[in-house]
Amino acid sequence: MLFTLSRHLLLLVVTCWLTGQGFVHILEAAEDKPFPGRSFSPWQDTFAFCNETVWNYKDGKVVSDAGDDAHRKDSPGAKGESYSRRCFVMSRATMQFWKFARFDASQKRVSEEEYRRIIRRIARVTVWRDTLPASDRIVVPGFTNLRTFSTAYGELLRANLGEGWPTYFRPGNFALPFRPSAEAQRGIAKELRAQLKKGDPAVLWLANFPSLNINHAVVAYGVKETYDKSGDYTVWIYDPNCDATANGGRPSLLKWNSSASAFSFNKTFYFPGGEVSVRHVFTDSWH
Repeated sequence: MLFTLSRHLLLLVVTCWLTGQGFVHILEAAEDKPFPGRSFSPWQDTFAFCNETVWNYKDGKVVSDAGDDAHRKDSPGAKGESYSRRCFVMSRATMQFWKFARFDASQKRVSEEEYRRIIRRIARVTVWRDTLPASDRIVVPGFTNLRTFSTAYGELLRANLGEGWPTYFRPGNFALPFRPSAEAQRGIAKELRAQLKKGDPAVLWLANFPSLNINHAVVAYGVKETYDKSGDYTVWIYDPNCDATANGGRPSLLKWNSSASAFSFNKTFYFPGGEVSVRHVFTDSWH
């Protein structure tokens, strides 16, 4: 038995050495992930409501007539309320719930006022702080995840996650007129891939200034690399403008083209698809 175990261990070491992966990486991968100990899930870690658009859209372009074949700016079932210009708010809040909250369905549900206090406590935690261990997280009792919580208390969340207008005064916004260089995009691509491979989601700012066809915040939560060693990869995106569980939970896609040193975002109801400039946001007080 001991001989067999030793032989298997030796085989594993040799295999790691031959593939260039290194035995240390195998040991690191075997360690328990930080709470919640699983990958980000569009079925569990996203909001059940969307950021509404200011305009009506058709085929990725603004239209004045909200006909049957256009995407209306007011989402169905909104009961007359407007929740727009909140893509940065929702992206930031998604990260705060992922990093600082713990849902516990075994505990009894509390009053709406207590949930309001809990939401505000989570929304006030500085988003770029390190992810908290389970014991230090703010508990949301009576629910299994953010999706079920926001299904039951969507209106309360919308009212307490924060206003949209402060987004326009973020210090990092002053970089908008200056399109990132190819070198800067390569740096973002390297940083983003490393972060996602560790299992850490990231908030990204997609823009094309001076074009106004996109100016949007999204959450990147997964990466899939090509097999041709080109350096290209595809990022899975949670888009606050869209229901993350629609179309079977298929994510929006952001693609990195290494040879062009450029990102491209897929076509959506509000964007025709194509190249975008990408910035990593909510990483510190400036960005």
